[in-house]
Amino acid sequence: MNTTRAGLLASAVAGLALLTPAAPASAVPTPSDPIAQGLAGPLQFDVGHRGQIYVAQSFSGVLTKVRGNGTTKDLVSEPGEIAGVASRGYDVVYTFSGGTEEEPVALLKHRRPNGTVRTIADLGAFEAAHNPDGHQRYGLRNTSADCIAQTPEFLHPYTGIVESHPYSVANADDGGWYVADAAANAVLHVSKWGHVEVVKVPRPAKATITEEVAAGFGLPDCVIGKTYAFEPVPTDVEVNPLGYLIVSLLPGGPEPGTPEGDLLGPRGMIMRISPGDFEWSILARGLSAATNVATAPGGKVYVSELAGNRISVLRNGTVTPVVDLASPAAVEFKDGKLWATTDVFGNGSLVRITGLGS
Repeated sequence: MNTTRAGLLASAVAGLALLTPAAPASAVPTPSDPIAQGLAGPLQFDVGHRGQIYVAQSFSGVLTKVRGNGTTKDLVSEPGEIAGVASRGYDVVYTFSGGTEEEPVALLKHRRPNGTVRTIADLGAFEAAHNPDGHQRYGLRNTSADCIAQTPEFLHPYTGIVESHPYSVANADDGGWYVADAAANAVLHVSKWGHVEVVKVPRPAKATITEEVAAGFGLPDCVIGKTYAFEPVPTDVEVNPLGYLIVSLLPGGPEPGTPEGDLLGPRGMIMRISPGDFEWSILARGLSAATNVATAPGGKVYVSELAGNRISVLRNGTVTPVVDLASPAAVEFKDGKLWATTDVFGNGSLVRITGLGS
């Protein structure tokens, strides 16, 4: 379990009603035809300078630029996974995971406008030295040793392991970057000089084991009513106009869309971290694989629900579906436009969503 309007103006005076034009039909959010397609796992992207979009083709280790006319240019090819992307002008920063199981590599890298690439920070080395979630306890809580002995090993208590998978990056106001490390279960800050520090380690995502869950997983009755602490997996980090960090969390374990995940139900979350003191709060729960967020005016937060096959919006504490999309992984809002990647496990595509209204 460690391995989610059309209306008419009315008038009380009949004569005025005849003279008053009908209000236009309210807009319906609609995805465009693909702006770019055939992308191999577009799990993250960034809308950058002059409308150019930088897409991480995570399954092929390629960083691709999509121009405004839909043409593309591959900027970087790495023998591993490129995930998080953030740009300033024509400078692009991205996260890279590769190496071998015995010697994994996790880096934050910078591609200069002239095409040269340098490493900003070795995030894998930082994880090995500090293991930010090493103090957190996952697995079954407050359960007797005798009961634990009757359960599969994946339920047994454990503490955070040494593992790094930098999955998202966002520009920080100080010229550095924020990184959501999905395996380290931490949000990090990397200075422009490459110094790494921990911003926040989210608390474990707890769930109560019900009779239905126990039966579905074939677990002994002694675990019914017990708490299982899942790893909190940060999948995206964005900075809103007020400087708060908005983070999507994908609690470890199966997600809806699988028999086990359907038993557990949607458990994705959106977290807000305050600037300066890094105090945090949960803005939304119950999301179906929250893999990406985008901040928008008026305090709105768009979220891609990968397992829910939709983009939703969080506004005034309420999450509302916006548009259905097949397997949407990433979402970005810039210059009044909402963009998303879809069908990320097949014909990965980039689309723009219009008709959002106010």
